Amino acid sequence: MKIYELHLKNCKCYEDETINFQEGLNFISGVNGAGKTTIIEAIGLVLFNFLPYNAKQFVRDGKKSGEIQALIEAKDERLYRIIRKFNKTTKTLKWEVYDEETNTCLDELHGSDDVSRWIKESIGIDPEDSLEKIFEQVIAVNQGLFAAPFLETNANRKRIFDEILKVAGYREAFEKSRSLKSYIEGEEKELKAITEHLEEEIKDIPTIQEEITKNQQEYEKQTQNYAAAQQKKQQLEQKDTEWTKLKETIDARQNEKNLLEQTLISLKEKMDSLDKQKKEAKKARDILAETKEAYLRYQNNQQDLRGWEEKKKQRDALKEDLDKAAKDHSTEEKGIEVETKNNELRAQELQDKLKALQTKESATAQSLQAIEDDLKRVMSWETREVSRFFDPWQTWFNNNSSLMADAHYALQSVEELTAEIKEIQNEIQDLPQKEEDLSLLVTSIAKGEELLQKKSSLIARKEALVQNETHLAAGRCPIIQEACPSQKVAGDLSSYFANELKEIEEGLAQLTEQLAQHEKQKVKHDELKDQLTLARNQKSTMEKKEKLQEEKTEELRRLVKKVSLKEALDLIKTGQREYLALEQLVNEINLWLSAKDFITVEPFNYQPLHCQAILDLLTEIERAGLDDAGQIRDWLTKWDQLEAGSQKWLEQAQEQVKEYQKWLSDILQAVRLKEQEIKQQHEFCLNEIKDYQNQEQHLKDKNAELETRRENLKLLQKEIDKLTDSLAQFSQVEDKVDSLKKALENDQKSYDLYNENKQASERLEIIEQEIKECQATVSETNQKIEALQAELNELLSHYDSAKHQDIKDELKKASEQVTELKVYLEQIKKDAKRLKEQLDELLKKKSQWEQNRYKLLVKNKTRELAQTIRETIKDAADPVAHVYRQYLSAEANEIYRHVSNENVQVEWASEYELQLKDNFHAKERVRVFKQLSGGEQMTAALAVRLALMKMLSDVKLGFFDEPTTNLDSSRRQNLAMAIQKSTKGFEQLFVISHDDAFDTLTENTISLEKDEGTGTGVKMY
Repeated sequence: MKIYELHLKNCKCYEDETINFQEGLNFISGVNGAGKTTIIEAIGLVLFNFLPYNAKQFVRDGKKSGEIQALIEAKDERLYRIIRKFNKTTKTLKWEVYDEETNTCLDELHGSDDVSRWIKESIGIDPEDSLEKIFEQVIAVNQGLFAAPFLETNANRKRIFDEILKVAGYREAFEKSRSLKSYIEGEEKELKAITEHLEEEIKDIPTIQEEITKNQQEYEKQTQNYAAAQQKKQQLEQKDTEWTKLKETIDARQNEKNLLEQTLISLKEKMDSLDKQKKEAKKARDILAETKEAYLRYQNNQQDLRGWEEKKKQRDALKEDLDKAAKDHSTEEKGIEVETKNNELRAQELQDKLKALQTKESATAQSLQAIEDDLKRVMSWETREVSRFFDPWQTWFNNNSSLMADAHYALQSVEELTAEIKEIQNEIQDLPQKEEDLSLLVTSIAKGEELLQKKSSLIARKEALVQNETHLAAGRCPIIQEACPSQKVAGDLSSYFANELKEIEEGLAQLTEQLAQHEKQKVKHDELKDQLTLARNQKSTMEKKEKLQEEKTEELRRLVKKVSLKEALDLIKTGQREYLALEQLVNEINLWLSAKDFITVEPFNYQPLHCQAILDLLTEIERAGLDDAGQIRDWLTKWDQLEAGSQKWLEQAQEQVKEYQKWLSDILQAVRLKEQEIKQQHEFCLNEIKDYQNQEQHLKDKNAELETRRENLKLLQKEIDKLTDSLAQFSQVEDKVDSLKKALENDQKSYDLYNENKQASERLEIIEQEIKECQATVSETNQKIEALQAELNELLSHYDSAKHQDIKDELKKASEQVTELKVYLEQIKKDAKRLKEQLDELLKKKSQWEQNRYKLLVKNKTRELAQTIRETIKDAADPVAHVYRQYLSAEANEIYRHVSNENVQVEWASEYELQLKDNFHAKERVRVFKQLSGGEQMTAALAVRLALMKMLSDVKLGFFDEPTTNLDSSRRQNLAMAIQKSTKGFEQLFVISHDDAFDTLTENTISLEKDEGTGTGVKMY
């Protein structure tokens, strides 16, 4: 993974900054409080979900929410932007991932868990590992916590580093597997109980198998019995069928004979009835002959009566029509006379009312025209733009407000820069003195090499003297290394060697004292050099700030000069003129209003506005100087006064305009109400006129209808005369009808008697024919009866009812036996099925019992294996940790020697006790971590941390926050080289430090500049 960009918005001291990173070493520097550690914390929060405190505290003071964006390259070599949002009100931190190339959000990630899993997969972290722990314990140890774990108690150290090296998992696995053992034992116990229960149940299998064999034998025996009974039943059924058929044939012939005999009886009864009907028909025919003449006369008279009764109806209808016509004529004649008189009176009334309405309509039309003229005039006043005299002024202020806001902000920046420059001047005022002191120390330190050479020369000389003295004491020549013949020479030179050695010892003591003093000067030199570096940086910063101050002042001057004061003066004067014009308009409206009685609105009291104070202030601003920040501040103060005064002036004007517009609106409403009232009156008159005109027309239509009715009355009189003539033709109708009715009464008895016997007479021939047919049928039926009786005699000779009944009884017994055997066989089948099901169930249980026995064996082996594994896991943690410590000790040892240039050995002992081994006074010395100096502790801790980072981190990232704490200059320089060497396989490193030891090694230097107002600024080199 590589981090290319980090964007911080409202994060602690950062307001809105973007920081770019490169591959390799990224060096982050800045003064205390500039936000160096904040960068690492932000990376921890956005990429590793780690923040050592509440996210609410990460929001910049004065802001409600913050945001972090990190642009990274993942394992798939694509760019992704990871965004983390947080605020002061909620605990939830929004976490989103965007594909930088497509600018789309990865919608499949829902919540922190999904994003965390995606990050682990994308940057190469094991899914089971914790992002927070990896960041906190391996790749980014917090400032000041490098050595903290090594100072803990044995138990705490073991807990911390067991977790980092993941060996704690072995102990956790042992503890967690305790429940596994109990679980297996519980399952084994449960399985054993089930198996014993099954074993008890399957003991019945042999008994059931024996019952099944007996059942099968019984079934076969009863099946044979059933077949024999079934055969006997079939034989009896066949005999019974033969006898039954014979009996049915006899019964059928007897039924036929009985039916024919019954038919014969019916034929005789019918013939008797027909003879009687024949006699009655002959008698009826005689009566018809006697009454035929009266019957025919009755029919003729009846037909004539119908004709004369129809004529009577016609006469009655004519008479009814005549009466109705006479009545209608009288009624219509009276109605026409009354309506004619009423119409004449209504016509005169309508003419009088119509004349009065036309006079009223003319008057209302004139009033309507006058009120419409008033309405147009008021609407022309209302549509006149009265706010344009202050809108341009407000627009001018709005257009310049952003300029003035920028000017105020720029002025604040200039003043802050001035204060900062003054503060830095006070801090670096002793810079020349420090430079002079440093120069003297450099000269003094330069003599240190000369002192070391002298000391080395004296030590060599001392060693040579001691060696020569030894040779001489042994009788050897110190020059040629051979035996010296003169013992006297050796004795004479002993005082010489003593004097020389004394002189050398005194010289060495003096040089040792001088070198100790030299070391103190060197320490002072380093401290002074650091102070000078800081002071020079501050001086450089001050020069930059002075340049920036000049630029900001010039920018401020330009902003102020952009304001067009002449335009403002013109706008004020124009506004004043328009306001006076409005005053004249108000006076004109008040004069018109005094002549309108129907309007109850009071006259408008117009208050004049004065703008001389604004004009004077504009003149002062125009004349003000802009030479320095103080004058510009005065200019901006007057501008604020101008803005406040103008705003008050505009508010007064706007308030008066609003009152004027409301007043004018009230007048317009009053005029419109009056117009509506007059319109309603005028429309009412027009509607009334139209209504009366419609009534006149209706009256004319009624008079026309009366004329039509008079013509119709004449036609009705003619119709009455015609009906009177027609009625005279029917004078004999009554007499003729009466005479025909009397004749009908005389022939009525003969007519009825003829009708009563007519039907019976007509049936005489039919009855005679039916009698002949019955006689033939009787003869034929007698012949059939004789034939059936002969056949019956023959059939009865072959049938014995007693034998037939015996067969029936035997068949009944055979059927009952078959039924009983069938039911018994069905019961045997059910028993066989039941026994088979029981056997199958028990065989299944037997199979389950066999499987359970095997499972019990497996469970037993599993329990033994689990116990073996648990014991192995229990004892594995410490050996694994020992291997890790050996490997890490070797790595840390190399790093420590590189940093310290000392012949020491770093050893990470049991319980993670960090130790240093060296030779002291020709003896091996072992010191634990708490016995080490601050520099040694920091070096040893960093060595182990680098080794851990190199071994455990697959992310290829490293973060070092102030790693040079407690280290001298030599170790700081060596540490920088060691970090670079130990992390060659890393893609990116991030180092935070005040130290310049990393300047020559870095690919990217990020300088942070503290600014309390706008937030920390970022510069990259």
